[in-house]
Amino acid sequence: MSHRIPLAISLIALSAVLAVAGCGSPSPVVKKVDHVTVITQNSQQLFDVLTGTLGLPVAWPMAQYPQFSTGGVQAGNVNIEALGMPSSGGSGGPAASTGPVATPGASIYGIVLEPYALTKVTPELKARGAKPGKPTVQTAVIAGKTVPMWTNVTLSALARPNYTVYLCQYSPTYASLLSSHKVSGPLGNIGVTSMRELVISAKDPEAVKKQWQAALAPAPMSSSGVMTIGTGPAIRFIKGSSDAIVSFVLTVKSLSKAKDYLQSKGLLEESSANELRIAPGAVQGLDIRIVAGG
Repeated sequence: MSHRIPLAISLIALSAVLAVAGCGSPSPVVKKVDHVTVITQNSQQLFDVLTGTLGLPVAWPMAQYPQFSTGGVQAGNVNIEALGMPSSGGSGGPAASTGPVATPGASIYGIVLEPYALTKVTPELKARGAKPGKPTVQTAVIAGKTVPMWTNVTLSALARPNYTVYLCQYSPTYASLLSSHKVSGPLGNIGVTSMRELVISAKDPEAVKKQWQAALAPAPMSSSGVMTIGTGPAIRFIKGSSDAIVSFVLTVKSLSKAKDYLQSKGLLEESSANELRIAPGAVQGLDIRIVAGG
């Protein structure tokens, strides 16, 4: 009889997905990974390395809010956010509504998804078991008026103690502002064209993959554990000793030119015929890989 329990669980999960979109294919709930959040105690220094040393264009300038600081840079199909948090306490930025705490160095803390209309997808995600949280709205004072900037909804079922996953819907005004800063690639001093993937380590990758598949269907998952989400970076799931977002992979126009630049600046940690690695010490301990790609 014990074999019936996993079967029952699978049927429940399947029913939840089918209930979202009737008997046909489930409707997509997100468009892509909008930005990747890196949490750090020194966001300005990391922002300066990304925009200065690597020369990546600004997505939004460094700004200070009451409980956090944030600055974004462009990486082609996604933005990278340097989120400054105190060493204890604190709560959310465009990247965090769950109260992250920065530790020495930097770590990849958030995968931020661009949703379809929140009012539509939030109940669907609830039905799929993603456990969407209460919407949180960030405001700012512009021309003497308090206006909304973005709304976050955390997906608790996909989050882990070391990282968060959430939806971020920009107000039309803020979305227009971000769009006005957009620069076509290749970008920066190493010629970035896109972010190929984010790598998530999991103690039980099969269970984690099932949660992501249930929540973000019909986003496809390959047999090697790579989920494609629209035109943004893919998510690769690997087995590891901890549950964490461990690295991201950037594509560049010319791997040899990127290698030459990194070597000239003392930023090259590892090099092979197919991949480069930026020296972690230059980017507050981050694991950033570089491969060739359009």
